[in-house]
Amino acid sequence: MKRQLRLIGALLHKDFRIVWIFALLNASLIGLGQFPSVLAPLGPLGFLLQTTIALASVVLILVVFHEDAIVSLNQDWLTRPIPGLVLLLAKSAFVVFAIMLPAVLGGMAYNLYQGHSVGESLLSGLATGAGGSGLIFNLVVMAFAAVTANLRQAIIALLAGIASLTVLVAITLQILGIQGMGFTGTDWVVGRSLQIMLGLVAVSILLVQYALRHTRAARVIAGVVVIAAWVVMLPMTGPRVFAMEKFLMRDAAAAALIRIELVKGCFPAHAPNGEDESRIVGPGAFIFRTRNVQEGIPAGDRLSAGPVLLTYRVADQVVRTLYAEWPSPQGPSDGGLLATTQNWLLPRKTYEQLAHNRNVQTEIHYFLSLLAPEASAEFQADGRREFYPRLGYCGATFNPESGVVNVDCFKAGPQPAQIVATLAGTPPSAGTPSGFPDFTPAVLDFWGGRRYLMRLRAAGNGVPRIQVTAFTALAHFDRRIVVPGILGGPVSACPAP
Repeated sequence: MKRQLRLIGALLHKDFRIVWIFALLNASLIGLGQFPSVLAPLGPLGFLLQTTIALASVVLILVVFHEDAIVSLNQDWLTRPIPGLVLLLAKSAFVVFAIMLPAVLGGMAYNLYQGHSVGESLLSGLATGAGGSGLIFNLVVMAFAAVTANLRQAIIALLAGIASLTVLVAITLQILGIQGMGFTGTDWVVGRSLQIMLGLVAVSILLVQYALRHTRAARVIAGVVVIAAWVVMLPMTGPRVFAMEKFLMRDAAAAALIRIELVKGCFPAHAPNGEDESRIVGPGAFIFRTRNVQEGIPAGDRLSAGPVLLTYRVADQVVRTLYAEWPSPQGPSDGGLLATTQNWLLPRKTYEQLAHNRNVQTEIHYFLSLLAPEASAEFQADGRREFYPRLGYCGATFNPESGVVNVDCFKAGPQPAQIVATLAGTPPSAGTPSGFPDFTPAVLDFWGGRRYLMRLRAAGNGVPRIQVTAFTALAHFDRRIVVPGILGGPVSACPAP
């Protein structure tokens, strides 16, 4: 054991001696990149700096791994005195000290600079520098370095792999029409699955290559990654993704009394207005909107909209399926009930095809989630931060001149589905959410952390009290509504614009 530790120390010392200038510069940039106040004034240069840091980290990993390349055309590894796993541990230690540790320390320094506690700063730094996404990215780069014979081959293989995976994902999103899944909270089904798969494959490649010294097998595993990613993505349509979530949480009875009804009348429709809207819609299409009202939501709970599909049918045959283009927040309807609006793009060619049929039916399929409060805390917007169970570290500041209240919470470990901030005395169901919900199960969301930012308006000069509530998913369910015609009624009564 002592001999192995000495070997790891010697290899680590050797690698740092070779690339210490590059490593020091990259570590400094990584730490600097954790300060948003430094990057924000740079504008586009800030994004360029972050991209440069990522590329520099990739090159640094590849250079260090290829100082002792495990792939050799001369098979000189047969006589190497250093065991493969010892070599892998030494290279992994270099990645930890040269890339991950600077990110952790930079994140801690920024949080301490903001006046946060040592505990919160440490957790935030670990989430930034050693979170799941960064860890898996480093593992993937290490795996590419392990199966290539030289630096040039490694860079080419890595860029080709990233390009291939990007193209396959883009094609799949266009084929399946699930590009809007991010705002529904269900993107974890595909995204986290791919992330875990990439991590497991990278670890497998490293173990096969360094422990078994089997380059061909490791390269076969690497080649399977793109195919496996395609196989995972292809069947994951929006309804199937939601069905998986629904299967994992069988509590549909909690939402049994919730009713969804369309606002009566023709669907409002218009041609693209202005250059921006025309560019989004494209030629030969128009926009129409559907609006629904929601009843029966239990007091204190929230209703979150998932994917929404609109299907045109003629004699029970599907003619065209549309996905809602962009979401709108819930708001009160004329009757005081909660209402949501969906926006749709319909090609005129499809409209003209449907207009010749009298038996056209429009089916709108809503996939919904019911959120229930699981933890709540109330505090003054005086800038002080405290730790609250199941909410994390929270605080708020108040600007009397603008009346703006900025609420900031950081939660490490498993995350709630959504965090909502309100003025004290206001129902959480009508509060300001931190963003779109995230229904990632705790078993897949145990490492890392997330910061939640919310903004409220408060009247008066007194310091307001804020209530922050964490919501958890109580039930996933769906509702279907069928109406005759194309735009909510017969073509004669509801024509296209």
